[in-house]
Amino acid sequence: MTYFFISDLHVDSSDGVKYHLSNMQKKGLLKRFSGRKEGYWEVLVDI
Repeated sequence: MTYFFISDLHVDSSDGVKYHLSNMQKKGLLKRFSGRKEGYWEVLVDI
């Protein structure tokens, strides 16, 4: 998924999506694995 795809789903700007993902990483909720094209996000908390 791209920032633009997520922003279309959630009616938010792509910059807003980047902001929220960055904050979630800083809080230890998400972790990025591999590169930006072939990588993936992993959620580190149970919901």
